[in-house]
This record gives sequence, C-alpha cells and structure tokens, in this order.
Amino acid sequence: MSKSQTIAGVLIALTLFAAPSASLAIVVVTDPVVIEEFNNPNQIEYTVINPEISNVYDIVGFVIELDAFTPFYCDTANQWNFQAINDATDWDASMEHEGYPPATSPLTWKQFFGGIDYPFDVDQPAAAYFVAYSETGSYTFDDPSLAISPGESLDQFIANAQPMSTFVLAHIGDANNSFNADELPTFEGEAIPEPATLGLLVIGGLALIRRKRV
Repeated sequence: MSKSQTIAGVLIALTLFAAPSASLAIVVVTDPVVIEEFNNPNQIEYTVINPEISNVYDIVGFVIELDAFTPFYCDTANQWNFQAINDATDWDASMEHEGYPPATSPLTWKQFFGGIDYPFDVDQPAAAYFVAYSETGSYTFDDPSLAISPGESLDQFIANAQPMSTFVLAHIGDANNSFNADELPTFEGEAIPEPATLGLLVIGGLALIRRKRV
C-alpha cells in the first residue's frame, strides 16, 4: 500500500462516524493529523496532514515526544530544519538546526511555539522540526512555500526512537507574513500509528489530498 493511499484512507475515514441511526454521516474534519510509521525497527517517519478546511492554516513547526535514549538523532528529507530535544532545558534554549550546515535561530523553542511551557514531561525527549526563518525587525520565513498549507501533507520527518505519539504544531495564518516572539498559535494532538490506518481504509475508501513537493 502506497503512502498516498494510506493518507487518503485516513482523511476520508476521519470524516465518517456512526450516527444514532447506525447510518454513516459525513462531518468536516478541520484538525491536522500526524501519521507515524516505522522505516525499520528503530526509525520512525512522520507524515503531517493539514485538512483542506483547516483550523490551523499554515503549519510551520512540529514537535513530538519520543521514547529514546539521549542523546538521540532526528532528521528530515523535506528541507525543514530539525533538532533533537533531550529535555525541557533545550526548550528554553535557542533553536538549533542540527543538519548541514548547522545553524542557530534567534528564538527559543518556547518563543517560537507561542510561549507555551515544554509540553511533555521535563525529562522526556522530543523530535523538533521547523521552517527556517530570519530576523528582520520581526521574523520572516526564508521559504514560505515549505509551510504545510490547508489541503497539503508532508512526510520525511525522521527520528531514531520509539513513538509516544503526543505532538504539538505551531502555525500561522499565512507563512508569507511576518511574526513576533510568542505569537504563533499551537495545536496539540495524538499521532496515529500507521498499522491502524489499514482498518480506516476499509471504512474510508478513497480521498484526495495534495502531497507537498519539496
């Protein structure tokens, strides 16, 4: 089964539920979805799906808790920046891109994620990803097209760990706009393990979503 078929099934299945009459009713899904699947026994790949009609607009940050020994490694193959967060102290430190070339961004993770405290247990590691940005008085994204806009999905968020599933997204109304520290809204949810999507496909049939090309 291809990734696009899996994503399609999840989206349509999440729009169906059993009504009191035992018939199926269609509802509009407006919350984002994160799918987790294993590339090998110790490596997870995440896919972030933003519904066509979305409560979160353009997604520009993604952090998810993990069961991992520290330090651990995370990565992307989709041009987002990434950092392995070992515990709450990293949340209050400047954002780092641990790829090549490495880079330090001006905001802390807390400032980028709307000023919220570390969303997991203080000693819990997390994989963290964000669209690169620059300081120009306020802050602007270097490539706004990398944001996950409504109706798009993006995969290739990688971590060498075991899943724990709780995630937080940072978003903005339009990634072409500037933003300030502590200003971006956040959304929290639970990731869906990939094997669970097989059953959803049986219910859901087919749906369409644009897979973001980077």
